[in-house]
Amino acid sequence: SKIEAGQLAMYLQTFCVKDLINKLRSIFEIQFIEKKLEFEINISSNIPYAMFNDKWRINQVLSNLLSNAHKFTEKGNVSVDVDYRSKRDMVIFKVSDTGVGISKENLKHIFDPFYQAHLLEDDDKKGTGLGLAICKKLVKLMGGKLKVKSELEKGTTFSVEIPANSDRVVEGKIQDPVNEKTEISLDNKKGNTILIAEDNPVNRELISEQFNNAGFHSILLASNGQEAVEMALTKKPD
Repeated sequence: SKIEAGQLAMYLQTFCVKDLINKLRSIFEIQFIEKKLEFEINISSNIPYAMFNDKWRINQVLSNLLSNAHKFTEKGNVSVDVDYRSKRDMVIFKVSDTGVGISKENLKHIFDPFYQAHLLEDDDKKGTGLGLAICKKLVKLMGGKLKVKSELEKGTTFSVEIPANSDRVVEGKIQDPVNEKTEISLDNKKGNTILIAEDNPVNRELISEQFNNAGFHSILLASNGQEAVEMALTKKPD
């Protein structure tokens, strides 16, 4: 709704490209290992150390694509390839899998809101159909493009092109100053127990990872409101 109304705020900042990818690796690697899928990350030697764009939105888009790759791949591998086109100053993220693939007919509608390409009977693999449509719009808001290539029963590759905005990269501002202030002010509270209530499993992973990186290691995860209330009453989180 915010995207359609033109009210979605973009948080542009200077950030390290490899740091973004490594954090995604830490979140998804275990999931792929548990499913016995190979997971590869290939970063080209020519990518810039830093870029200037919305780090959080890029993370959202790539997380969604990796989550889909995990969901629809039963054997083989999933890979993330990161490259840079200096002439266009574009960083290109490619998420590829050897999953069920998408037919040519479904490819025409893959970015339409509420469109479910796979139409699987398994409810665990059904969603709202909004994921890719929102990803497409987020990438466009960042000045980039989201493309897809796929072949039924052979796999899918999503390509995310994002402007690096190299001319706006500010040296010495790789670390988000908000995180620095938070770490200092909460330093004496890192032994506290944190309760996270979030119904989206990818968001739960992201939030939990952020707290862990900040030094909080006693985390309670609730997937719905009822669980959150029960944990609040029995576990007494801080």
